[in-house]
This record gives sequence, structure tokens and C-alpha cells, in this order.
Amino acid sequence: MQLFVYGTLCDGDLRAAVLGRRLGADQIVAALAEGWQAVLAGGRDYPMLVHAPGAQAMGLLLLGLTAADFARLDAYEGAEYRLAGIGVHGPAGPGSAMAYLPVLAPPPPYRAWSLATWQVNRKQATLVSVGGPVPS
Repeated sequence: MQLFVYGTLCDGDLRAAVLGRRLGADQIVAALAEGWQAVLAGGRDYPMLVHAPGAQAMGLLLLGLTAADFARLDAYEGAEYRLAGIGVHGPAGPGSAMAYLPVLAPPPPYRAWSLATWQVNRKQATLVSVGGPVPS
């Protein structure tokens, strides 16, 4: 099963800390989800994926995840998110993948999400909250 990630899990260190292991380079590919946008809403410092006609959410497809990986991801994402199928475009063209979507779509206004800004401002605190980085 493929998982489309669009926020904090695009960061390799955080992804490894959440999964308890690093994925191989062949398990991570660039992708986008048309008609979706990763946004900040409601005072959060992490994004939510919301329907946005004409928009594109950039992210990654994670391939070859195990049931244990999904259990760890579920714990990280918490009750605020649910797994659902969405359309994505990856290197092989259009397809579908699972993604963590908000259980309740946040109301506007939305602010733009930036992985680079999160990495500067919140990455270290988030790593600490999930148990720290996983060695290479």
C-alpha cells in the first residue's frame, strides 16, 4: 500500500523517528495530489490536507510500508486524522494512495504550510515528542 505524506512526515529524520527505522531510497518518491492543499488551520503548526479545486499538494509516496509501520503512523497522527484513499500523481503517472486526512475539515481561514519553516521552528521539539531521531 502506498501512503501519500504532505507535511511533517516529508522530513526524513521525523519519519525515521516515527517509524523506528529509515526507509530505503527506493521506498520514497516525489508525488502530488491534485485538488488538495496542505494548510495550517486553527492555530496548528502542522498541516492538514483539505479539498482545494485547482490546487496541488506536493508530497511523497512511501512504498512498502508494513502493518507495524501503519500502527506507528496511526499513533503519531492521532484521533484527529483518518486514513483515506486519494488520487495522486507519481513517477508512474496517476494513481491512488492512502493519506491521513482530518476527521473534521478545519474551517478557513487557512495559512500556507512550509516544511522549511517547520524544520526551523518546530522540528526539534517534534523529534523530542516522538522519542528523538533514529540513528542512520
